[in-house]
Amino acid sequence: MKKTLFIAAALLAFTFAAAQDDRNEDFATRYNRLVAVGGYDGVGIETLLDKWEDYDKYNPQMLEARFNYYLKKSFHSQAVHKNQAKYLGQKPIMTLKDSTGRDLNYFEELFFDDELFGKATTYIEKAIKANPNELALRFDYIGALISYEKESPDIAREKILELIADNGRLPGKWTYEGNVIDAETFASLMQEYCRIFFNQGTPKSYEVFLVISEKMFAQYPGNLDFLNNQGAYWASVNSNPRKAIKIFEKVLKKNPDNRTALTNCVLLYRKLDDRKKAGAYQIRLANLPAAQ
Repeated sequence: MKKTLFIAAALLAFTFAAAQDDRNEDFATRYNRLVAVGGYDGVGIETLLDKWEDYDKYNPQMLEARFNYYLKKSFHSQAVHKNQAKYLGQKPIMTLKDSTGRDLNYFEELFFDDELFGKATTYIEKAIKANPNELALRFDYIGALISYEKESPDIAREKILELIADNGRLPGKWTYEGNVIDAETFASLMQEYCRIFFNQGTPKSYEVFLVISEKMFAQYPGNLDFLNNQGAYWASVNSNPRKAIKIFEKVLKKNPDNRTALTNCVLLYRKLDDRKKAGAYQIRLANLPAAQ
């Protein structure tokens, strides 16, 4: 008798779970339709999300949708004049002339409502807790922080370092939009963050660029891109050509045909006016097979 009751209870649980999945799928379908028409904060989105959250407040898709809704509501863009050729790595959206003929550069800048942005981050943190192995959620969060913090990516830096630490503890566990990714793909995605922070060109973004490169090279000693990054930092950011050369020579010990390291050695020895060494590296570079 007890066995029969146990089986019946299990069947009821299965039926409820299946119905729950169908209902969540229905909410997700309706949500995607509304987003396609009006965007993340379009007409009807908030009402639908209220009903979805009442039904299943732990559903990762709902939590991500809430994040997108509040993030979109939290910012607006504005054309802002700045006395520089680039702003956070971006070119001007328009350039005018003043009365003296001098260029006036205008950049698109995002301005945030702190309260709404805080709500957005609360939901994405819940989504990550519900699905901690999904990289797309982590990247959504970090991307929002990069836009929000602008010249001072302090929290973004913290979240990226958490991500790298998690990867070191449990490598190969990640999915991206539900698909399992390998270690090489993870490294490539982190290299993209390096590119973003280097291009931003602020003192703090350069620091983040360097620390990501150092941490990732410690985990992936065979990935010479992260070692080349460190050389690029000392060559172009801190203007220490001799330290940069030492790093590029470490790259060349591991791979004598590394084109990036050879090219930078040529340029740096020219900068130091050491024509003999610059010439020697130039010969090595010229003897490489043509780049594919």
